[in-house]
Amino acid sequence: MKRPAGQVAWTSVVNVVVSGLAGVTGLVVARYLGASDRGILAAAFAWFLLMLSLSDFGLQFGVTYFSAREPTHVRRVLRAGLVLFSLTGLLAMALLMMVLWFSHRQGSIYSAAVLPFAILAPVAMVGYLPVAILQGLSIARWNLARVSQPLFYIAGLAGLFVAGNLTLMSAISAYCASLVLMIVFTFALTVRPIQRAEKGHDDAPYSFHDSYMRDLASFGIRNFPSSIPSAIYPRLDVLVLAWFTTAASVGEYAVAATIAGLSSPVAAAFANLALPSIASIEATADVRHAREVANKAIVSAGRVSVAASVLLALIAPWASSMMLGPGYPSTGRIAVVICAAQPFLAVSGVMRSVLRGLNSPGRATGPEIVALLVFALALVVGVPALGVWGAAVATVLGAATGAAAYAVVLRRVWARRQASEGDERLPAAVEKAASRDETSS
Repeated sequence: MKRPAGQVAWTSVVNVVVSGLAGVTGLVVARYLGASDRGILAAAFAWFLLMLSLSDFGLQFGVTYFSAREPTHVRRVLRAGLVLFSLTGLLAMALLMMVLWFSHRQGSIYSAAVLPFAILAPVAMVGYLPVAILQGLSIARWNLARVSQPLFYIAGLAGLFVAGNLTLMSAISAYCASLVLMIVFTFALTVRPIQRAEKGHDDAPYSFHDSYMRDLASFGIRNFPSSIPSAIYPRLDVLVLAWFTTAASVGEYAVAATIAGLSSPVAAAFANLALPSIASIEATADVRHAREVANKAIVSAGRVSVAASVLLALIAPWASSMMLGPGYPSTGRIAVVICAAQPFLAVSGVMRSVLRGLNSPGRATGPEIVALLVFALALVVGVPALGVWGAAVATVLGAATGAAAYAVVLRRVWARRQASEGDERLPAAVEKAASRDETSS
């Protein structure tokens, strides 16, 4: 990919902006709604993202992979993606309806907040498609798409605040509206990159057997075992806290996690770019170059995350008390503990993207399962005894374990790739792309 340093810098800036906007909206909603409603919003949002991730089957990463690797056929990727994402969106909706039914039977305070997300699920799932295509074709437009949603959301919240109608349900409605607007905007952004990628390449008539349906499904099936634990992991702490503690405790922990997450946007840029970068290099079978790019991204992400986490840990206690007031007495100190997990999460994210870029998404299954098991065990032991503090410690333990497991797996993958580097035969995927070019011509 061209100008990687510039892309990292631009993506880092956008990540900072997106995280900053998310942090601002989270703090404003927390301050205005109170800890209890903020906890309900956090739990409902966690269920929404969990069911989307479980239903996605890793298809969005497959779309990015094939868009970056075989850009001249991106229109076929789009067609196949529309069919598959529509089906998985209906699955996500069904899963959220099951959550809604169960919570309603239990008399849960969270059921009303889950309903709008369940209705939105099919649209949100289809919205993954243009975002994933842009990540493979145009990082600049991909970043514009990502920053649009929080801007739309802030505009909606500001309007509700001015009108004096900022409540839990109106905040959820504003988020749903912002997501729909972002999806429409993102589809518009994909038009020019697709035309530019296919310029000079006539698109053959659509054929189911020649589409990317099977390719995307295959990538998703191989990614699915790792997507289950990776989908559960980021939301498990909030869901366990919602079960064992009060909504106010969930709200305080959610705000602390938001504050700690402000240390990750710059480091996350390396993970954002690793998948399309490695995928485009992997198409040339240059293992040495791919490994150099991957190692540089991992080390850089780790260094940046450590520096940012230390700085944030120093300012979090007094900053949170100043911004949130007495309603969140322990938020700053909880954030300090969670900050310790951020460097481990950063390097794990890069290594996960590298494995996907190498067309080996299934290799991430082992590290994700190990991290999830340690995390879950620590939550089960820690939350009943220590409450939110137990969840914070569990986050650190799970993140550290996952990073170590990823390092072991990635080292083995590189060893196998290096051993087979002397094979001069084109990889099967390259041969397949070449045959498609012949078909199109």
